[in-house]
Amino acid sequence: MFLGRTGCSVDKMGCIRVPENFLVFLQPSVVVTQGFERNLLVLPVDLFAEMVRQIAAMSLTDPVVRLLTRLLLGNAHEVKISANGKIQIPENLCAFCNLEQEVVLVGLGDYFEVWSQAGWEIQLNRVQDFDANANRFTGHNLVIRGVA
Repeated sequence: MFLGRTGCSVDKMGCIRVPENFLVFLQPSVVVTQGFERNLLVLPVDLFAEMVRQIAAMSLTDPVVRLLTRLLLGNAHEVKISANGKIQIPENLCAFCNLEQEVVLVGLGDYFEVWSQAGWEIQLNRVQDFDANANRFTGHNLVIRGVA
């Protein structure tokens, strides 16, 4: 499971080193695609395949479904993980989310996101807006239960 956040550098070839605790879930390749904000989603290949199956079950006649398909599948790239734990982010995706020298990887359970440092700071301000958080999540029915 991908948890937490960590910073790392992007080299001139668009490569980032994936942290060891993330690598165990990713060998030998991953799918990198555009996220819903100015970020990237990095998914294990089997999880991406499940996403493709879910999208394929939606109605192709719905224009919103076609947009979603273009966003997630039309921007997707399967990339190999190098022997030293690096993945190369395709140039168009680096440009999309303004990846330059420093990036932030954010673990979200089954996948992780890649953010530019500036993009993550904006997102972090939203995440840490405690006044807004008191109301914005009330309708989502998150329940934490102990194990019996």
